[in-house]
Amino acid sequence: EILRCLVGSEMCIRDSDTQVELNTADADALCTLPGVGLHNAQAILDYRARHGPFAQVEDAAQVPGITQVMVDSWAGQAYVR
Repeated sequence: EILRCLVGSEMCIRDSDTQVELNTADADALCTLPGVGLHNAQAILDYRARHGPFAQVEDAAQVPGITQVMVDSWAGQAYVR
């Protein structure tokens, strides 16, 4: 199922079947996750560049602007290797 949404001034296309590896995903892939627009995707990329790879998906809640509720909504879509 493909969902189109407008988040603020950001247009995102989300495919609910997409699997996203948080440690290798680019901004476009991160934007497929619920609640992630271009601003939050960049925050994840910046955090990853400064702190290294995520040990587990739940660690993404440490990124400024990313909440635990958002991370919980990624269940079955986001993963780390």
